[in-house]
Amino acid sequence: RYLERCWTEIATWLDRWTSWTDPYHGTADDYDLMTGEVSVTLGLAYDWLKADLGEDRRATLRDHLSRRSLDLYLRETGREPAVWWFHRTHNWNSVCNGGAIVAALALGTEHPRSVEVVERALGSMRGYRDALKSEGGCDEGTGYWGYGMRYAVLAIAALESAGRDV
Repeated sequence: RYLERCWTEIATWLDRWTSWTDPYHGTADDYDLMTGEVSVTLGLAYDWLKADLGEDRRATLRDHLSRRSLDLYLRETGREPAVWWFHRTHNWNSVCNGGAIVAALALGTEHPRSVEVVERALGSMRGYRDALKSEGGCDEGTGYWGYGMRYAVLAIAALESAGRDV
């Protein structure tokens, strides 16, 4: 019963949401905060539920995470110049990169470039981390600090769970 309820929610993001990008931030071809948030959520869902999902559902979720998160992330961050938030030191960095990390780790070897996503995102997030300075403060204020840190911590926890040093 719980698995079916989870799948109902997942299917809404897969089938009814034509874009994982906030329409105020661009089109479905842009990787933004919403893409990072959905990537974390569905990455966790994939990791936690894949043993209980049938192969059709696993394949469907894996396909969406691959195309709408990791492939889009790689395209947006691999072009010159990279997407505007990639070299910034505010919450967009940690939310977008954190989402990519969680999704990449969830898919693992099921996506041919997961390792590249993780390495690229970690490299970008160093700027975010370094901008926190020694006291951990943020020039965006406490609300955006909390938002950014939430996704940074989720990424760190996923990396540690995967046995990665951070």
